[in-house]
Amino acid sequence: MNRLSNRYLMPAAALLLVAAGAVGWLTQNPRRVDPCARPGALAVTSLIPGATHLRVKKQASTGSQVLWTEGTFTNPLSAEQPFHYQMVRSYSLLHQASRPVNLVSETIDAEHHRVVHVEAAGQQIPVHLVEDYTKQPHRLIAYFHIYGLEPSEQPLASHLGHFATVIGKGTPVLTTVVVDGVIHRKGLEVATEASLSWLVGSFEFFDRFCSDDRPTSDDDTPDS
Repeated sequence: MNRLSNRYLMPAAALLLVAAGAVGWLTQNPRRVDPCARPGALAVTSLIPGATHLRVKKQASTGSQVLWTEGTFTNPLSAEQPFHYQMVRSYSLLHQASRPVNLVSETIDAEHHRVVHVEAAGQQIPVHLVEDYTKQPHRLIAYFHIYGLEPSEQPLASHLGHFATVIGKGTPVLTTVVVDGVIHRKGLEVATEASLSWLVGSFEFFDRFCSDDRPTSDDDTPDS
């Protein structure tokens, strides 16, 4: 029995190494496809009532062009400290999906992290809520991911779960929308409600803008 096990041990290990290498290569060097390749996709956040659009940026990161837009919207707890938002679109799944809070700041301590589901455009959107009370001022970060055109709680899991589709059609762009604001413990509920409301609006505008590009049910398309 041991001899038989040892006989297949090395081939199995080699197969696992090849598979792991393929996953890593596809994640870092994907064939890329943007199901909503429209110039105005980043600007939809400026359409949300109360939002002040600041700028659209572009940069190259780990071989993948990163596009993002940013701005502010009203913080119900402090008129002098508005919430800040970003919409980021790139193919750097490992970087963007594993460290989304770093889009706001690398000094954030995700002391409290939870996921809530809110309805937007007839879909359930998983929104991550992160609270940091380790330093002053206290902060709330809320974000969600869109893998291709579909909301996804864990984009890397979505990516690996549709491995065959990725090989055949390419890696969909990952869109992350994140808001960040100063909070007080007593005002957490108000701040959370304002953040979720704004995120719902951003998803609805994005979904409406890209709806013409949504594939039919016959297409083999990644979803969350």
